[in-house]
Amino acid sequence: MGMPGFETCLDELMSRVLGDLIQEGCVAKIADDLYIGGNTPSELEVLHHWRRVLSLLKKNNLRLSASKTITCPQKAVVLGWTWSKGTLQARPHKLAALSSVAPPSTVQGLRSFIGSYKVLSRVLPKYAELLDPLDQATAGKESRERIHWSDELLLAFKTAQQALDNHKTISLPQSDDALWIVTDGSVKNRGIAATLYIQRNGKLLLAGFFNAKLRKHQVTWLPCEIEALGISAAIKHFAPYIIQSVHTIQVLTDSRTCVQAYDKLKRGEFSASSRVTTFLTTVSRYQVHVRHIAGAENLPSDFASRNPRQCLDSSCQICKFIAEMEDSVVREISDIIAFDGLLIVKDTQPFQPSRERIVVPRSAHDGLLTAVHIILTHPSKYQLKRLFNRYFYALDVDKTIEAVSSSCHLCQSVKTIPKHLQPQSTSDAPSAIGISFAADVMRRNCQYILVMRETVSSYTIASLIESEKHET
Repeated sequence: MGMPGFETCLDELMSRVLGDLIQEGCVAKIADDLYIGGNTPSELEVLHHWRRVLSLLKKNNLRLSASKTITCPQKAVVLGWTWSKGTLQARPHKLAALSSVAPPSTVQGLRSFIGSYKVLSRVLPKYAELLDPLDQATAGKESRERIHWSDELLLAFKTAQQALDNHKTISLPQSDDALWIVTDGSVKNRGIAATLYIQRNGKLLLAGFFNAKLRKHQVTWLPCEIEALGISAAIKHFAPYIIQSVHTIQVLTDSRTCVQAYDKLKRGEFSASSRVTTFLTTVSRYQVHVRHIAGAENLPSDFASRNPRQCLDSSCQICKFIAEMEDSVVREISDIIAFDGLLIVKDTQPFQPSRERIVVPRSAHDGLLTAVHIILTHPSKYQLKRLFNRYFYALDVDKTIEAVSSSCHLCQSVKTIPKHLQPQSTSDAPSAIGISFAADVMRRNCQYILVMRETVSSYTIASLIESEKHET
């Protein structure tokens, strides 16, 4: 272990020395390692960047360790992954550790195995099907509980270990690569999935996998709505590659309904399904084109969607995105639109006919309540609230009514004096001088001064006393 705060100090130092090169993209700073590269296979560009790095280090009196410096390597280890000529694959040491570990005895140990396995999920096909029995064995259990290893569960664990030998090598997308995202959704198995491909030099290369598990209440959704959710979630997941690409991203789906809804969206129209419209609005944020693909040609994503893995991470951005997209279309907007186009809320009171209350936006609160307050000759806050809630509906009405009443000068002038103030009163004047006095003790510089004033003539005398006790 190094000195406390050394990592932060090193990060700030490298950002100050090599900050310009990092912004240009020719130098990458990951943890305590520096990676110098180029956009072309030619070594001249890499050597030019390497010369610039050495020049900056020399100017700042910094040195590199010769034993840890590798120039133009064919392979490099980056955060546990093996990089080789633009491709990425899992390290053999990581695969060997997972394939040789014994079955954990506790829930916490099994969850650690599942978490380490999911780190390699981007290069492992069918990982969702392999981890599903193990996920179910740990769901809803305490970390200290022990695992009961049945024959079926032990077989699933061994099968997952053996599947590590079938890991794939994926290619890292570049800005000039054409990206293809193949999506699919399954209502029966509550899953959405996507596979990313890149087209480079006339070849189609695998670039990664993605899938997510839906919630139970989403099973009742229509298949087209699940497909639309899968498209939006996949675009959100692969957004870093989509933003950097110079080409239009092609999204392939086997749902013709989503393709037709996307065509409507380009014409300024909306789909009959509010969920489909909401999910497909994500497409308009990026340079993406949605096309149709036959289901028989969509095998990788189709299998992943029917065998999804359940994400247990509370901070997962994909799960949060799915939840936010779902919450935005929970209520059908058509239910609160009146025949004349106004947004209304139906109010039903016991023994009274149903009443439609007009929805007032926040921006119109102050003006509407101020006008009603003046027209009705300054009613109280309670009266104004009862009248407003009879015909209108709005959020945070109490705060707005309080602000309107407090800003009205007429209401403030006739406002009742608060009870916590001391009431002022008068009394009869004394019949002669020397009958009524006012007295008090003043403290000053550790001295007690008795001050007495006659109330009629205001004659005042003062005297030093030893204390405030009754005997004095």
